Amino acid sequence: MGSTGSEKVSRSIAFATLGINSLVYVFSIRTLTQPFWKQNPFENKWLNLAVLAGLFFQILPFTTAGLRNFFGLESLTATQWIVVFSASVTMFIIIEISKHFVKGTLITNRKSLVTKI
Repeated sequence: MGSTGSEKVSRSIAFATLGINSLVYVFSIRTLTQPFWKQNPFENKWLNLAVLAGLFFQILPFTTAGLRNFFGLESLTATQWIVVFSASVTMFIIIEISKHFVKGTLITNRKSLVTKI
């Protein structure tokens, strides 16, 4: 992806990335001790509906000229949308990897606490 030199495009990518990122990682932070794949992601229907509604409202300003102008956004290319979703998935993966280390630390701290008592 080449540089456009456009502040408006940069702001649009940042706006989309922050919004989509929040909608993606909410599934990862439902629990900070279990990996995502050990949970049923479709168990909480209200969360799923909220994420779908959020996704709709996040994309709406990019597809509607009036809202695009109101928010000062630029339409994004397919490549730019790939960057947005890639950044969001990367954050999701980082959280999942972090859970492994946090869980290991919690178990180690718990064992050392028990031996002290």
